[in-house]
Amino acid sequence: MTLETVTYMNLFSLMPADIREEANYLGPKENGPWHDESTGESGMTVEWWTDETSYGDLNTRFVSWDELGTTEELYDDYGAIVNKGYHPPWRYSGSIFTASWGESPKRFDLPDIYKCCDMILTDSGYVGLSDPEIAGHGPSRWGPGELVFSADGRYWSRIVTPSPGDGWRSSISAVDGGIISSSFYMNAYDEDPLASTTRHWIGAADGSDWQPIELPEGMNLVEWLMAHDRAPIDWPRIAVNGNIVLRISYDGSIDRYVVPE
Repeated sequence: MTLETVTYMNLFSLMPADIREEANYLGPKENGPWHDESTGESGMTVEWWTDETSYGDLNTRFVSWDELGTTEELYDDYGAIVNKGYHPPWRYSGSIFTASWGESPKRFDLPDIYKCCDMILTDSGYVGLSDPEIAGHGPSRWGPGELVFSADGRYWSRIVTPSPGDGWRSSISAVDGGIISSSFYMNAYDEDPLASTTRHWIGAADGSDWQPIELPEGMNLVEWLMAHDRAPIDWPRIAVNGNIVLRISYDGSIDRYVVPE
């Protein structure tokens, strides 16, 4: 099991007591001064309203970093952002809980790479795919996520990317004896600007020995995996029973695949 934690400043709790007591809502006044020329102090101009004030008649005041109990550098990293709820990657940290059968779980920190991680369990340990996206921007702006491996959940190492850098990894999935890594590519020179391609690689259970999957025309990925004795493991909306795979589509229909003799 993985746990994701976000670290950020609660601006309301940093405010002087008199502002906290009367404010219904507050925030930094973006076009207000961040420096008090009369005292030489740096800080921020705060605006807030109460039960007696309207949105068009806000209270404002300059508050120094000393009054707030923080620094400008820390506020730049962990302070209020306009689209609150969509935090940048450096505010995220993660943990993983691991346990052998019959033992109490132990908690270990995940590696500090973007937002870590979309995690899968394999025959060799744990493989994670980080998320490099920042809210409001597509992943292509930031490049592919990092792949990491750990045999025990405590010690982590980065995995050599299975694909060139012109796409980004959109998912990883476990299969019998290995891993599938899928990457998404935009066809920049296609007549259709929205045209895209998903490519797949298959690797060993520890994230090594990556090989591209060439799907024959008319064959989908699940059919290819079953034909190569690599049944999906714990894939969403997929059930495996012997040589039969059932997949529930988003529209509720069920597709049935049988391993060829």
